[in-house]
Amino acid sequence: MPPSPRGLPAIPVLHRGAGWAAVDKPPGLPIVAERQKPGQTPLLDAIAAALGAGALLVVHRLDRDTTGVLLVATEPDAHRDLSIQFQRRLVRKEYLALVRGDVLAAEGKVDASLERDPSRPGHMRVARPGRPGKRALTRYEVVERFRGYSLLRVRPRTGRMHQIRVHLAHEGFPLAVDPDYGGGEALLLSTLKRGYKPPRDRPEAPLLGRLALHAAALALRDPGTGETVRIEAPLPDDLERALRALRKYARGKPIRRDPEPPATPSA
Repeated sequence: MPPSPRGLPAIPVLHRGAGWAAVDKPPGLPIVAERQKPGQTPLLDAIAAALGAGALLVVHRLDRDTTGVLLVATEPDAHRDLSIQFQRRLVRKEYLALVRGDVLAAEGKVDASLERDPSRPGHMRVARPGRPGKRALTRYEVVERFRGYSLLRVRPRTGRMHQIRVHLAHEGFPLAVDPDYGGGEALLLSTLKRGYKPPRDRPEAPLLGRLALHAAALALRDPGTGETVRIEAPLPDDLERALRALRKYARGKPIRRDPEPPATPSA
C-alpha cells in the first residue's frame, strides 16, 4: 500500500479488481459528502492515495462511525455493474453488531418497513401503522453472549438508511454505542469490571466510543471476471478491545443451537 499523504489516514486495501476495489474503512469519516463531491473529502482522498488513483466513485454507503468493507470504483463500467448488483440485492452483506441486552433466541429476523422520522431530520424509524414505508428485512444470529450485551452477526437483505440500527433497536437490543437509536454514549470498563475505579484526574477513556457496528464481509460478482468474490475486513482495534473486556469481566452463557435434522435418505 503506498504511503498516505500527510494529514490523511492510511487506508488498507482489501481487494482490487479491474476498475474497482474494496478497502477497510476506518471510523470517524463520512461517506455522504463523497457521493456528492467525489474526491473532495478526506476519506476519498485517502482511498485514492492508497489506490494510486484519481477521482473515485463510491458504490455504497457506510455510516460515519461504521468500520469495514467499502467498495469504490475507478471506472464507470465497474461502478455501474456493482451498483446494479446492490440495487438487485445480489450482494451478500454481513455485519458484526455489539448490542445491549441479552438476545435469547439464537437467531431471528426483523421484517419491518422503514420511513424517515419527521421529528428528527436525517433519522429513520419503523413505519407507523397505515403508512407504507419501504420494505426492510434483516436477519441476525447470536455469535457470543455476555452479561447485558450480545455480539450478533447481521445480514441485511435490503439496504435502507440506518436499517440495522433501527431494526435492532426496534427488537429491544440497540447497538451498545448508538445514542441516536437507544444505545449508550460509550462502553466503559467501569460498567463491566466490579470494583474498578476510574481515574480522578481525567475522564475515563472508553473501551468503545463510537458506533458498535462493523461491516465484516461482502460477497459479490466481480464485474471483470464474473466470479464470486468474498471480501472480509478484520475487527478494528477498538471493537476487539471491547470484546476482550467483555469476555474477561462479563462472560455470558454459551449459545445453544438446535441441531439440524438428519438428512432424508434418497430413494
